[in-house]
Amino acid sequence: MTRQKRRAAKERGTPYRAKISSIQKAKLASSQRLPMIEKQIRLSSERAARLNHFAKLRAVSEDEIVAKALDILFNLAELLDERTEQRGWSFLSEESLEHLWNNDKDAVYDNWRGLYGVPAYG
Repeated sequence: MTRQKRRAAKERGTPYRAKISSIQKAKLASSQRLPMIEKQIRLSSERAARLNHFAKLRAVSEDEIVAKALDILFNLAELLDERTEQRGWSFLSEESLEHLWNNDKDAVYDNWRGLYGVPAYG
């Protein structure tokens, strides 16, 4: 349906604006209230053309596209940092569990199939 709406808007010569959720509106409003600074970036001519085309398709400014892309990048970096932290905690806990499970008293459970009469798959 969205493609049809875009195509119809293009034929009319008017920009198509997709509906955005209230959460997206709130984020956009809060980002617009933040003080802005001007930064210059260097792009290849191909990337600049793609950015311009993408902004025109979405009927938003190139600045908004770049800001949203940066938000996505930063959120992804935070997610990856959380996963790295989780792996670190797992690594630290392995040594403690090794002491807990790797001992003579616990060794009887290493042969749990024989102990409980569970046949091996195979």
